[in-house]
Amino acid sequence: MCNPSVGASNAVDVAQTSVSRGQPFKGKCTLMISGDEVKRLHDRTTRGMNLSAEEQVALAAWYRREDEVEASLLRTHEASETVASLRTRVDMAFAQLAISVQRIQETSGENERIRREIADLRHQLADSARVQPA
Repeated sequence: MCNPSVGASNAVDVAQTSVSRGQPFKGKCTLMISGDEVKRLHDRTTRGMNLSAEEQVALAAWYRREDEVEASLLRTHEASETVASLRTRVDMAFAQLAISVQRIQETSGENERIRREIADLRHQLADSARVQPA
């Protein structure tokens, strides 16, 4: 039942693929059909034309392979979105960190200014205590 066609360029593994009548394909074989031929089978079946059991198996295998490729691309896209989301979160965390660092530097500068002012006031107090007679 499973014969390779001549001049084919793509192997389609049809193991465990069901034909459209719901009957599982018995055994394992590799059909050698081109991508163009599979597209013609797809076109024929979408127009309501009948396919042989072998053609149905080959088409089902092609659909399965296409679904796997699409699912893989979607997983890659989802992973990319996750990476982009994480990068955005990291960028936001860096921005918040930069703001915090700026506030700390401002507070540190203000603290230093207040320390100098306190030191000046202590000197003034010490000087005024020496000037006043006891």
